Amino acid sequence: MIGEAERLVRNVRHSLARFRNHPGTLAVIAVSLGLGITANTLLFSVFRAALHPKQFVGIENLVMIHEMNASGQRSTVSAPNFRDLKLQQRSLAGMAGYQEQVFGISAGPGEPELVDGALVSPDLFEVLGNLPTVGRVFDEGEYLEGGPRAVVVGYGFWHSRLAARDDVIGHLVTIDGVSHTIVGVMARGFRFPWSAELWVPWTGLDEENRRGFRFIHAVGRLSPGISAGVAGDDLGRIVSRATGRQMDRAVLLTRLDDAIAGPTMKRAMLLVLLASGFLLIVICLNVAGIYSADSLARQRETATCIALGASRAEVIRSCLTESVVAAMFGSALGLLGAHWAIQYVTTKFVAELPFWMEIRFDEAALLYTLGLSVAVGVVSGLQPALQSSRTPSRALQDGRPDSRKVSGVLKALVVGQIVAGFVLLVCTETALDGLRALERHDLGILIEERLTVSIPLRSDRYQTSASRSQAVTRLLRSARSFAGVEQASAIDRMPLLDPPRSMDRSLPDGGSVSPEAGTVRVTDYLCDPAYFSTIGIPLLAGETFQRSGDSSNRYEIIVSESLARLYWGDDPLAAVGRSFPVGNRQYRVLAVVGDSSHRPTPGLAPYACYRRLTSEPPRQLSMVFHSSLTAGTLHRQLRAAIDEFDRSLAISPVKPMSVVHAESLSKTSATTYTLAILTGFALILTLLGIYGLTSFTVARRARELAVRRALGCTNARIIWLVLGQVARLTGIGVIVGLALSRPMIGLLRGAVHGVGDLSLTSYLSVCLAIVATTVMAALIPATASIRSNAFKTLNG
Repeated sequence: MIGEAERLVRNVRHSLARFRNHPGTLAVIAVSLGLGITANTLLFSVFRAALHPKQFVGIENLVMIHEMNASGQRSTVSAPNFRDLKLQQRSLAGMAGYQEQVFGISAGPGEPELVDGALVSPDLFEVLGNLPTVGRVFDEGEYLEGGPRAVVVGYGFWHSRLAARDDVIGHLVTIDGVSHTIVGVMARGFRFPWSAELWVPWTGLDEENRRGFRFIHAVGRLSPGISAGVAGDDLGRIVSRATGRQMDRAVLLTRLDDAIAGPTMKRAMLLVLLASGFLLIVICLNVAGIYSADSLARQRETATCIALGASRAEVIRSCLTESVVAAMFGSALGLLGAHWAIQYVTTKFVAELPFWMEIRFDEAALLYTLGLSVAVGVVSGLQPALQSSRTPSRALQDGRPDSRKVSGVLKALVVGQIVAGFVLLVCTETALDGLRALERHDLGILIEERLTVSIPLRSDRYQTSASRSQAVTRLLRSARSFAGVEQASAIDRMPLLDPPRSMDRSLPDGGSVSPEAGTVRVTDYLCDPAYFSTIGIPLLAGETFQRSGDSSNRYEIIVSESLARLYWGDDPLAAVGRSFPVGNRQYRVLAVVGDSSHRPTPGLAPYACYRRLTSEPPRQLSMVFHSSLTAGTLHRQLRAAIDEFDRSLAISPVKPMSVVHAESLSKTSATTYTLAILTGFALILTLLGIYGLTSFTVARRARELAVRRALGCTNARIIWLVLGQVARLTGIGVIVGLALSRPMIGLLRGAVHGVGDLSLTSYLSVCLAIVATTVMAALIPATASIRSNAFKTLNG
């Protein structure tokens, strides 16, 4: 046992001494492993956090419940159907509903703040399996109209706004101007829906009886032994009986973890994970190439040791020790890098990360990446040693047994690196091209010098349409009087950020499209007359609300140019005066305005209609300003104006529209920049791998190159000889990479908005980048060898 320990210590010392004499080998191996372990551990950690939420008890049995309309699109649930389902279903252990809400909160001195929360039906917390850690859930009396006003708060709200006070239960918080008593505090990390920090009983829910008005997000827990398909059929039969609609699928159940992540995020995460797999391939090929080249260069040394009496086991043990020592250095770098990267992501992007993404260090990913990299390195390092130990005399003769076979292996490793690097670079350039297209996409609205703010009108003070209409009128009058504000307007949805409200509309018999088109999806907005001029939407025909003359007429509407052409032909004037259905009402078309995109994603149909804001004053109001003022200055002026008539009214921070636009592209940007970082790592590793191969090739051909120079061959000619081999490998790698990049771009389209076909110019740019990388990696060792060692090698 002592002899084995001494032998191990001796081998470790020998390995350290050799790496000290050849620090480049250790540096390249350690950096390659460190970068690979860091990137893959981080991405696997994020992937697992995104697709496997840990905030709910028994999440595999939780489902979201959706109604299906006649065209097969899913929607939320109407109140009558929700009540029928709760009473009649037999497949769920529990069912509850909620509606996302933004509340104006006054929890202490200072201006009220907007806080995300939810109105909840009875049993929501029980269905989710998450009860308050402090206090209790709501009792039955708190769901009744006129009953006690209660609220359950989140752990973050308790800490940030209530200073984590011990006597929080029974403490009063003003919500939308009304005092509520805190009855419970949820556990740390719990948020449902996705950004909620407080929960209020949903009073008056039983009074809503319109089956066509779907506004309840329903969640249920499957009974033991019941599948989602069986439960969906059960619930579908109940809705079909209640509504009289016989449909193949009247209700759709979606697993909660699937609903949380969403198809777009899943595709993006899978794409990034696939890209990290390409990076891992580059790492393994890089490590294999370095180990192989280093071991082959030492074949004469290995054969000499065996000829002098060393056993094959001792030679193999020595090579294995060197591989393990190099892997330890790389592992240390990777461990530190992964820890730092995860810490950076969780602290830097804490506000952007969804609550359910609890990113933790993924030990399994670390061990997998490390194990695979080390295994490749060990096999690559041991193979030449085994070969030399079998044929020591041949190795002593020229030090290059089976040179053609070995050279083929090394070339294949470099081609593999070039292919993986090329595919990653093509995907990154495609994603960047799509992101640039989104940023350049003509929205049809102006965002420069435009500011926006959100103002919910939800307190008891604004229960009637008349009170909300008065508030909107007063806000606009005050804002238009501010120095530095050129125009001010209001709309029910914040442009570029809030999801639009849309409706299906049947095409009339006299429409300009074929009857087979059936219905179209029309986006519906409520706005004041000044909105179009404030946001820069041109008036093409007719008159806006402001100049219509009869401001008391509620049933007037303005349509977009594309919608007017779809219904009434190419002449916008032909639409003016026509009727357009909204709900059960016929609205008179007052004007036609230019097409605009209130969402940043191109390709959406620009069919939109605008109704007068005061005809149906919304509870969620957004204001848009054309102003040269800073966001902070405008916020202070607006806050002062609001305090004159309602100090309890909360507003969001004023934001420039350019910032809102950037926020709307944040998910696409995150995926694109992640791909760019992975590609950067892959190119660095590819450069290191090609550099190592070229250095090894030049070293093996040093005597030949020296003879060529002595016979009169110029330095340029010798360099071209070395570059020729790398150029051939690069050409093969680019051709294979082109073939593999096409299906990757197809995957990219499903994960990143705005992605199209990559232009020929972009392909040429990628090819030039790969060629430049490989040429640089080959040129440095070739030039250094010729300048420094040619004649020394010849004389030796």
